[in-house]
Amino acid sequence: MDAEVKSRIDDRLISSPDVQRRYGVSHMSIYRWQKSDKLDFPEPIVIAGRKYWYVNDLVRWEQSPAARGMAQ
Repeated sequence: MDAEVKSRIDDRLISSPDVQRRYGVSHMSIYRWQKSDKLDFPEPIVIAGRKYWYVNDLVRWEQSPAARGMAQ
């Protein structure tokens, strides 16, 4: 897959329930992650009162030291 195609795939938005499924956590956990200065969880985009995240922001966060520290 070339970089341009990969970039377009990573730029898609996923909903809050999809983020919850991705990490196997509740909506309250996502809320807490957003409020934590230590975790630096990506900010959502709000559309019509619903929260969405860019996949590429989540992938970058997953590779961060803060996220890796959660897995331990």
